[in-house]
Amino acid sequence: MLRPSGVTASELLWSLPALLLSLLVSLPGRPRASLRQALRPRLRALVRAQVPGVLAVQAALHSSVMRAATAASDVTVSIHFYVTLLVVLYVLGWHAEAMALCSALAMTTYLTSALKDLLACPRPYHVANAKQRQLLQQVCNFDDRDVEYGAPSLHTAAGLCTALLLAHAVLANGAVAGAPAAAAAAAYGAACCWGLWIALTRLYMGVHCPMDLGMGAAVGTSVFVMWCAIGDDHQEWLTALLAAAAGAVSGSCGRSGGSEASWRSIGGDGGGGGSGSGSAALAAALLGWLPATVHGVWLACYPPPLHQTDSFSFATTFLGAW
Repeated sequence: MLRPSGVTASELLWSLPALLLSLLVSLPGRPRASLRQALRPRLRALVRAQVPGVLAVQAALHSSVMRAATAASDVTVSIHFYVTLLVVLYVLGWHAEAMALCSALAMTTYLTSALKDLLACPRPYHVANAKQRQLLQQVCNFDDRDVEYGAPSLHTAAGLCTALLLAHAVLANGAVAGAPAAAAAAAYGAACCWGLWIALTRLYMGVHCPMDLGMGAAVGTSVFVMWCAIGDDHQEWLTALLAAAAGAVSGSCGRSGGSEASWRSIGGDGGGGGSGSGSAALAAALLGWLPATVHGVWLACYPPPLHQTDSFSFATTFLGAW
């Protein structure tokens, strides 16, 4: 497999979960409908069974301090906060880190939102009985018109992925003193604690059940692992892959008596060796169009929900910037 020297096969293997999720949400119409039909009743039953646990957590944690802390932390998992954070990182000179976070957020929001509309999993409020609804309303106001689906939790996925990426960036820039192992444990431990806190606040508000939170954490972690594996070298990796494809096409044209000279002219070399430079130039040109192509495919393959939701707008939030 073609890959830059800094990326190992095991790292590429760790990136597979996020890539497999991308394939899952891109299923065509009939398989997608069959998957939703098979999973939705089971997911609905699981959410209904977890409603008493959600109410128990609310009762145990309910206080004015918890409500204030939840409201404060809720600001840090909003679109406005993430956009501001990207600007701050860029102004501070952490350009690569800002671009990596933007790319990871684009993939996290897309995968999470697409899975929501694919699975059509209800929130606790949607399957609770009348008494349970009344209790849930004590913490968070709901509306019967709120039809955005529950699983996975976007706040948990994006919050955890962002915290892990920031920890990774801090460690990479040597901003944490101490032994490498201890520094890594402290940074990643703090990131995981933050992700756990965000999940707890969503559970306390009654907008998600533990299943939703676990799925959100899985999505956020899988995207983080993927960007740790190939994020810093993704342009080099894609360029190498595209150059190999361009080189294969160039060789095929040359063997068939085709326009080898045109391939050389792409690289600005009229003499020998033009095929290699032409392939590299074509790969660089294709790389500029690759994000737009990927985004177009993602948007075209986005699973249509059973009912109108806001998830699609969330899915496209960071795609343009990426």
